[in-house]
Amino acid sequence: MAKGITVGDGARLDYVTLRFLDDPDAELAFLDDYYRRSIKQMRIAIVLAIVITAAFGIRDAWITPTVITRLWFVRYAIIGPYFLAALLFSFTRYARQFMQLCISLGMLVYGLGIVAMLVISPAPGNNMYFAGLLLIPLFPPTIRVRFIYSSVASWTIIAAYEIAAIRLTNTSLPYLINNNFFLITSTTIGMITSYMIELYARKNFIQQIQLEKERDRSERLLLNILPASIAHRLKQKHETIADGFDEATVLFADIAGFTRLAASRSPREVVDLLNDIFSEFDHLAEKHGVEKIKTIGDAYMAVAGLPVHSPDHATAIVELALDMQDAVSRRSADGRGTISLRIGINTGPVVAGVIGMKKFIYDVWGDTVNTASRMESNGIEGGIQVTEETYAKLKHAYRLEERGTLKIKGKGEMRTYLLTGRMASA
Repeated sequence: MAKGITVGDGARLDYVTLRFLDDPDAELAFLDDYYRRSIKQMRIAIVLAIVITAAFGIRDAWITPTVITRLWFVRYAIIGPYFLAALLFSFTRYARQFMQLCISLGMLVYGLGIVAMLVISPAPGNNMYFAGLLLIPLFPPTIRVRFIYSSVASWTIIAAYEIAAIRLTNTSLPYLINNNFFLITSTTIGMITSYMIELYARKNFIQQIQLEKERDRSERLLLNILPASIAHRLKQKHETIADGFDEATVLFADIAGFTRLAASRSPREVVDLLNDIFSEFDHLAEKHGVEKIKTIGDAYMAVAGLPVHSPDHATAIVELALDMQDAVSRRSADGRGTISLRIGINTGPVVAGVIGMKKFIYDVWGDTVNTASRMESNGIEGGIQVTEETYAKLKHAYRLEERGTLKIKGKGEMRTYLLTGRMASA
């Protein structure tokens, strides 16, 4: 059976110290977060302690004037300077690491100072100072002092009071029992409250980490579906996203003879094959700054020049096409099966946007897209066929051979070119 308090996501806390078990990184991260959330409250508490210390000095002169010098020494030479130093310390670079300890020592200094004033003051006036001890346990939960620190300080103050009451001031038994009842009760309430506040803070810290992980996971899933800029727009505004682009370059790639290839394999092998090939294409698309649009069966569609316009969109698509051919050639050389591609490319205006309410995708439409698809379907196995529009952008840096005039469905006769490689100068 696992020891400790389970607070979610497998994290466990020590029962007493509330430290994260088996996860020092989580402990350091929590302490840093706890400091940021509590430092303002701590500074306010220190200022109040300074003000209260100064103000109660007036009461000392009124109630116990015979020992005022010794009382003021405790207040203004020990308690006051300590809290002033603690306030200045809170603005140093060491505060993040030691502020909890500093405040706990402040509690101890304040409590022992009050015990000292109980001893210094003559009876019955010294009983007036006992009320100050009852206030100390209320400070830790208010200013988010950690349970373990406040507990040590509180019980040390109680021990000091017991010694002072029994050995130094000879407090009568009824008074001692009565004072201990209130002192121990207030201390216990303060400790339990501190414990629960810190426990809640640690649980909340883990929950926040879990929420951030889920948010990051959702973000990654969204970015796997949509381009980053489109995902951001979709999260900001619930409206139809549709953009027109004067010019972009579209690529369609199809695995030649895939139907015949799939017939000789099991369904699992077919899916593994497509996943292996298209995953490599995804890496290549990302490398060249090309936006993958979708896969349709054994066809792969990608576009360059959107959702953010890029002047070298044609070059990016062609480099992707050449790398895709190299990738399938390496498969053949490695003995992973002989595969060849038919690739078609076209350049022109397109419309892009997000469609659907469920399982939405970022898609591209227009005659440019249809023509690119025709370039692929009317291409040759192992070749990259491009239109005249794409040819015009590539002819100075790539080797292109005129294929001739083809009769393209829905387009009529079109002059097309086959890309054979890069020019040596380029």
